[in-house]
Amino acid sequence: MGEEIEPIMVGIRNYPVSAIAFLYDKSQKKLLNEVTKHLSILGIPIESYEIGKEPLLGVMEIINRLAEDTEAFHYDEILVNVGSATKHYACAAISAAFVNGLRAIHVMEGNAVPLPVLKFSYKELVSPPKMGILRALNSSLVSSLSELSERTNMNKNLLSYHIRGGKESQGLEGLNLIEINRGPQGRLIIDLTPMGRMMLIGRE
Repeated sequence: MGEEIEPIMVGIRNYPVSAIAFLYDKSQKKLLNEVTKHLSILGIPIESYEIGKEPLLGVMEIINRLAEDTEAFHYDEILVNVGSATKHYACAAISAAFVNGLRAIHVMEGNAVPLPVLKFSYKELVSPPKMGILRALNSSLVSSLSELSERTNMNKNLLSYHIRGGKESQGLEGLNLIEINRGPQGRLIIDLTPMGRMMLIGRE
């Protein structure tokens, strides 16, 4: 939610809406109440989520949570409207849409403009074992494959497969979720990329 209400209305006019979820910061509470009251005539559920103290991470966490369980939040499909958001909030929301394979729109000169977001989500490419590796790296990088093996309880061959990938499955490195560098004595130094850290937001 931003200071301008019109981009919200443009989204409502151009897309079928069965529910609305507002993301707002503490300073926008009064505006949120006014907009919610104005839109109550639509007769649809309106939910609101305060972003919290860490704005960028807060936006990503909320959208990730909504995308994780659309049934619990009563949404068949989520459309992310960043038309009224500030630049930083819009960037975070678009990034979260990209990770989760959600459609997103911006509003320019009164028109809804679809943004180029992937038609599939990164989640669909990351199996539970791969997600386990990401979680194991969330606390700190590892300086050898052996160290990662201890953290994940996976043998090195299986780890190498999930990291490097194979003919039928793209690895975490190829998905740009981890980065690998060579350390002393040729050991692998493995760490999360910013995209990898984003994948874990709200899923710990």
